[in-house]
Amino acid sequence: MKITRLFHDNQYKLNERPSPQAWRRLERRLDEHRRQHKSALYLYLGAAAAVVALLAVISLLGIALDQKSTSVAASANPTAQLEELLLADADMDALRNVELGRQYRDYWPNMATEGNYNKRLSSNNRNHINSNIEVSIQDFKWLEGEWRNETADAESVETWKRRSAKLIEGTATLQAEGKIVFTEQMRILQSDGRLFFEIALAKGQAPVRYVLKQYFADRIIFENRALNFPQQIILDKHSPNMYSFILQNPEPFGMNNVQINHLGRRNVINHQHIIRVMERAAAF
Repeated sequence: MKITRLFHDNQYKLNERPSPQAWRRLERRLDEHRRQHKSALYLYLGAAAAVVALLAVISLLGIALDQKSTSVAASANPTAQLEELLLADADMDALRNVELGRQYRDYWPNMATEGNYNKRLSSNNRNHINSNIEVSIQDFKWLEGEWRNETADAESVETWKRRSAKLIEGTATLQAEGKIVFTEQMRILQSDGRLFFEIALAKGQAPVRYVLKQYFADRIIFENRALNFPQQIILDKHSPNMYSFILQNPEPFGMNNVQINHLGRRNVINHQHIIRVMERAAAF
């Protein structure tokens, strides 16, 4: 076979060792290949590092711009900055007290302000006051009927009736062991375009007149600043079936013994005001 013979005749060439010049040429070629491979690798790594550095610079610039914008906004709106400091650093109980004071101020707008006493101050929204509607005896219709207050040893009863288009009267009694031990007369009347509340502050004395100061949706205030005490009579409407009758001064007061003896028969007295809470006995 020619192919077999060809391999047999040239077998000696397979056993020949390359010359030193051939080895050097091969090594030079390998070194050149390795240098080219390393250069490409360094090029790729350098490009990647440049991209990372560029992203870092862009991020730092964005943070710096955000901080500058926040600083400018805070300077333009010092109230917002102050609120942030208050919420972070202030005493939360004090803040709650301030907020309650603000709400109280919004709901009871300057009780001592003089004005038209015959104006209604009522609204479903406590932050909005409507003072354009005239108050009349008709606005006290809710009071008509029988009201009661029971204690362990006595029962207080009030009966309010409309006597005319300009008058509503209340008769109160205190009963103990089935006997009437105390009586009291009250009136709400309209005269000369104004509304008044009249009540005797001591037994045997003439009724004292209070003028309507303010009429809220759930609080009615009559006032007489000429008296030592009480300077205000307040009707607090808790619900259609419950209200409080309050005698008080806007400031601390003093009472003489005659008044304490008379008013203490049917009311609870403390150092600030006199109050009784009445519940509706039956629908009028």
